[in-house]
Amino acid sequence: MAFSSILVSTSSIAQKTITYEEMKTISKGAFENPNLTIFYTDAMEFLTTTQKVYHSIVVDLLDPKDSNETQWLSAICHLAFTHLAYGGTLSVNAGGDYKRACELVGLVSKNGMYEYRMIDRFVPSFQESWYLIRFRRRIQ
Repeated sequence: MAFSSILVSTSSIAQKTITYEEMKTISKGAFENPNLTIFYTDAMEFLTTTQKVYHSIVVDLLDPKDSNETQWLSAICHLAFTHLAYGGTLSVNAGGDYKRACELVGLVSKNGMYEYRMIDRFVPSFQESWYLIRFRRRIQ
């Protein structure tokens, strides 16, 4: 099986404001990789209808503002796990609210099946730190 990755995003704003030419300078060729597919679509619908398995899934959907949105994002993560190859990674943009990022980690990794790494990065255009979380199935 060839290595495959997807980026699932519903952000039409990102799709319109970040052009291919702008991304070429910062992506270092990542978007030219034939193993990468980007979907700007309904994540829940896509993940419930596809049968494909991926080595890496990046979810860039919403920045959870309350517990309902965090639970919804957790459901998307659990659905994405069903499409990950063994040892694959799920990377999630968890927005700028540390409390919500920690809540998401708790919901996703509560059974101890997934290890995670959370990092924060200052995003100059938003003038705040955002939290990025990478989940990986524990190898036992």
